[in-house]
Amino acid sequence: MNNNEILMYELEDLASYNPEDIDNPIIEVCYEHAETGADHFQTLCLVDLGQRALSRLRELEAIAKKYEK
Repeated sequence: MNNNEILMYELEDLASYNPEDIDNPIIEVCYEHAETGADHFQTLCLVDLGQRALSRLRELEAIAKKYEK
């Protein structure tokens, strides 16, 4: 199993959790706005992040498979 496959399994596992089953699924992320340079903070749920990341990776895999042929 390669690193990408491991990551997919990890994200599938994370995405399957119920947020109430994790002691504290909420994290705060700080990022810099590309145009203004201002710092912004966002609170997000780790389970939601896992679901969105998994969905995006599946989309990218589908696109990559089209170009493999």
